[in-house]
Amino acid sequence: MSDPDLGSLQRWFQAVITNPDGVEARAEFEGLVCEQLVRPGVRLTERESVAIYHRMYFARLVEVLEVEFPALRALLGAEEFRRTARDYLAMHPPSDPNLDRLGRDLPVHLSRTDAGFPADLALVERAIHEVFDAPAAEPLTAEDLAALPEADGPRSSLRLIPAHRCLELTHPVHRWYRDFREGRIEATPAPRPSWMLVYRKGFEVWRRPLEASGFVILRALGEGCRLGEALERAVGELDLDPERLEGELPDLFATWAAEGLFRGVDRP
Repeated sequence: MSDPDLGSLQRWFQAVITNPDGVEARAEFEGLVCEQLVRPGVRLTERESVAIYHRMYFARLVEVLEVEFPALRALLGAEEFRRTARDYLAMHPPSDPNLDRLGRDLPVHLSRTDAGFPADLALVERAIHEVFDAPAAEPLTAEDLAALPEADGPRSSLRLIPAHRCLELTHPVHRWYRDFREGRIEATPAPRPSWMLVYRKGFEVWRRPLEASGFVILRALGEGCRLGEALERAVGELDLDPERLEGELPDLFATWAAEGLFRGVDRP
């Protein structure tokens, strides 16, 4: 056999070491065979030598996930986390050279295999990761919002900063994650719907529990709804008393503005 060109050799090597089923499953690729390309060592066969690189490749990817999901790793334990990560990588092989995106599908993967607390926790940690890297935006102040004419309010659209995520969860994750950050691993909480806002203020990522009404309003505003439409959605979806919700709005919006969640107002 003639010597393969560099491109063919590179494609073969990539196919072998990135195959989650191992070297044996892809030792032959595009007519190239491991034994024809690799010299045997004193103690290792050709395939055993290549398998070292295969193990190193997946070990580095698992390490990337361990850094991004430390709370999930603490919850599952080191061995179970590595097994979960390998299963995830087998079903979602890296498709982007940017390793920041490696774990973007892990919450969905866990929700399909385990709809419980680990999936919620992964969703929170992924949101923290994305918010940290989201583009910056100059926030409005509470004074900016107070200057908005009252008559224009319901017909105005409030634009949120890119560095935020509104999460709908099946478990109360906020307190468990807070305890984890303080060095305590508590028992997995019982299922109960909860909502969380993850956002960046300055150079820090913050987490804030939300009521269902606040979640629906912020989600609607993030989708481009006008303020009046967002409030109508909250009243309709949650069967709320409109007057009571209206009475809670000043405090809600004062808090959100103080946290720098809004970056602009589109008036009618």
